[in-house]
Amino acid sequence: MSAARPAAITPSAVEPPADMTSADMTSGYRVRVVEHISEQLPGVPGWRYDSPPQTRDDALGLVRMLLGGDPDLTRSHWVRPIAGGQRSVDLVWEPPR
Repeated sequence: MSAARPAAITPSAVEPPADMTSADMTSGYRVRVVEHISEQLPGVPGWRYDSPPQTRDDALGLVRMLLGGDPDLTRSHWVRPIAGGQRSVDLVWEPPR
């Protein structure tokens, strides 16, 4: 299984629009995680996780924990090997609802 090349961070994907107030921007960051597990491991499904909205600092803390270190912050998508497969982590910003 080959790891996907990380995508470059684009302002629209990770940063709130310039016209939003700071109060609107405090909790729009989400961390999305997908673990792909080899089909050769019977009974071991992969899993997905979408974090609740949080501050950018909290979201980056979760990203660091999931990746086991400091990620390259010029990216918003990371892939790491895990036992039996790979973990894909994305940092996204969504406007509050």
